[in-house]
Amino acid sequence: MNFGGYLEKCLKAHDISLNSAANMLGLNRGDLYHIIDSKRKMKPETFKNLVDTIGFTSQEERKLTDLFFSSYYGEKEFEKIKFIIESINSFSKTFKVKAPKIPEFKGGLALADKTEILSAIKYLCENNTGEIITNYPFENKKADALFYTFCKEGKIESLKHIVSFVRDNAHTENLSIFFSALKFFYEKQFIHFKYGDGDTSNQMLYPYYAVTGSCAVLFNHKNGIFIDDEAVVEDIIQRAEKLLSECTQLGAEMPDIFELKDTYVAAVTNGADVYEICPIPCLMCYSDKEFFYSICKPELPDRDFLVNIANDHYTNINKLIKYNQYMTVEGLDFLYKERECLEMPSEYADRMSKETLKRLFEKLYKALEKGDAKILDTKKLKIPTNLQIEITANGAMVYGYIFRKGENTEKPFLVVVNDKSFMESFKNFFDYLERGDFVYSKETALTYVSNRIVSLEY
Repeated sequence: MNFGGYLEKCLKAHDISLNSAANMLGLNRGDLYHIIDSKRKMKPETFKNLVDTIGFTSQEERKLTDLFFSSYYGEKEFEKIKFIIESINSFSKTFKVKAPKIPEFKGGLALADKTEILSAIKYLCENNTGEIITNYPFENKKADALFYTFCKEGKIESLKHIVSFVRDNAHTENLSIFFSALKFFYEKQFIHFKYGDGDTSNQMLYPYYAVTGSCAVLFNHKNGIFIDDEAVVEDIIQRAEKLLSECTQLGAEMPDIFELKDTYVAAVTNGADVYEICPIPCLMCYSDKEFFYSICKPELPDRDFLVNIANDHYTNINKLIKYNQYMTVEGLDFLYKERECLEMPSEYADRMSKETLKRLFEKLYKALEKGDAKILDTKKLKIPTNLQIEITANGAMVYGYIFRKGENTEKPFLVVVNDKSFMESFKNFFDYLERGDFVYSKETALTYVSNRIVSLEY
């Protein structure tokens, strides 16, 4: 059923005539009839008024919302937006991937079923010579869990994983591949990708492989072969490396936050609207000279000069772009209580004065008033604290922080995606965050920040 048909059904269920509904929404009767007959699209603001005005059940409201936005963005595009939301909601920095129970490899050439293939791949991982090249599909959940477990345990030094992206913008496969790959970034393994015009795997007997210096496994969905002949393995490695040379690396580890910021600056120098989902707010657009003085070491040589350089740097960025932030109450609480953000080393936090923090919250209040900042409802969208998404003029950027036990620092990674289908989907995703009621109302957000400002005055 389409949006118009279901809306008419819901209005009848609540004993509301089309005339009454049109009056309640400030529409003329003819306009509403055209919407019901799918001859005209309802405006998003009218739809919001509809949901707020008429007492639909939660089930009706959910279905109406899905049908409305499916029509508004287009069915296939809305599918991708929902996929992004589902992926982020299920995203976890701990990645609780359960290692599959796989029997030991007994040797032999022919691999007659999926269990034997996994057994041979496990053997290959256990006997790898530092680098493994593979191209298995993420849809193979057990193989994915197997490789990820070995990476997480540090038993694979370098995983060169080639994945194929499809050029067809109507599919969610690219997004699925992208979000499936993120967990490997946290283990310092960055995926290589190659564009294709579709799935050609069925044209080959063994389209997938995993190869290291001592052995190789060639396989498909049902069977495969194990190879440990030195000359043959070397030939497979050479072929795999040739394919690698034709690929683009999806993501790269950045040594520190300053290089990540340099990359960010390079992406926005053309001037752009930047949309960012960031659980803990980015302070770039709220910083000023007093902020840099506050966090700067008093004993630093040429302190005034360096503070001026930093202030000019960020002032220039803010002149080039219009910055739109989506943050969380939890992130704002962290900034308020700990005086920390992901851009600033924790040892600087104690240097930030209460007055400086108050000024940052006052600037945030003005951004919320203008609509340049919004606070996400994390009951509807669960955002991990170490994952951020930005859209700039040059591409979609996803970045996060690699946490290691026993290490005192968080190492950032950055993935820049300039594929048009990704860009459009992420842009629509940000648009949907607000239109789909994933953010708190402006009044609620302003009240929360205002209370923080008042508490900082005492």
